[in-house]
Formats: sequence, C-alpha cells, structure tokens
Amino acid sequence: MSASCHARRLLYLLAAGLLAACANTRPAPQVQAAPLPAGWKTSVAAGQGFWTTASPSAALDAAWWSRYNDPILSRLQVQAEQGNPGLAEAAARLRAAQSAVGSARAALVPQLGLNAGAARGNTVVSGPTNSASLGLAASGEVDLWGRVAAGVDAATANARASAGDVAAARLSLQAAVAQSYFSLRA
Repeated sequence: MSASCHARRLLYLLAAGLLAACANTRPAPQVQAAPLPAGWKTSVAAGQGFWTTASPSAALDAAWWSRYNDPILSRLQVQAEQGNPGLAEAAARLRAAQSAVGSARAALVPQLGLNAGAARGNTVVSGPTNSASLGLAASGEVDLWGRVAAGVDAATANARASAGDVAAARLSLQAAVAQSYFSLRA
C-alpha cells in the first residue's frame, strides 16, 4: 500500500471517530421512587373507621383550616400569608428559579442582532461627509454533547424544588398559625 492510501484510511478513521464523538449519549435522568412499606400497623384496619390509607396522589386542600368553620382562624391565615417575609422570600426564590429556566432555554435558540448607525462629518480637505452602516449578526451554539440541554434540565429541577419549598413554607406557616390559635383558645 502506498503512503497516500494509508493517509486516506487514517483520514477516514479520524472522521468516523469525530462523528462518533458528536453523538449525544446522555441518558435521560431517572426519577427513582422511594420504597414504601406494604402497610402500617394500626388498631383499626385501613379504610375502616376514622383512619384511611393515604395515597401519594391525594393533594392537601390549600385552605385545609376552613374545615373548622372558624372565620377568625381564616382571617388570621390570610393575614399571616400576606405579611410573612419568609414566605415572600421563598416566592422570590421561586421566581428567580423560573427565570433561570427561561435563560437556560434561551441558549438553545440562535441569537440575532441588528446594528444601525449614521454619522456626518466635516473636514477641511474633503468637506462634509456622510456615512451609514447597517449590520446583522447571528450566533448560536450547537448542543453536540448535551451541555445546554442538561443545563435546562438542571434549571427545571431547581425550579420544581423551589416550588416545593414555597409549598412547604406555606404549609408550615399555616400549621403554626392554626396551632397557636387553638392553643390560645384552649
């Protein structure tokens, strides 16, 4: 074999290796469920009497304290939610996380820019001069290895966690108000 044949084969092998390196082999993140016990020991069988088995899809009513039919407690809950700085801070963190998702997604889209300018000058030698310019710029990133997509996934997960933090802070505040109210009434 000649040297040019070896060089051609080496070039083909190198090109195939580069194309294989461009493949996105990032696996999708797997959400693993926590192992749950088959049942709990109770004095009354589940589903009979006062106790019932909870299901993960059973959502808590947002105004759960309204079951007590107490207008004072309802008013205190509204006041506490409106004036709580911890809840406002958690909500601000949620808005920031949602904004980060938008910023991460923006990296997937090409960016376009338009420039325009005009100038007028006067020199002794050439007299008055006029100039105008118009420019168009485009840029983007090809996500060959999935870095940008992984950034979007991470920002989305962070936003979901922040939403959970807001819900937990709200529920904690509501429970503290209800507990304090019932302690004062007792």
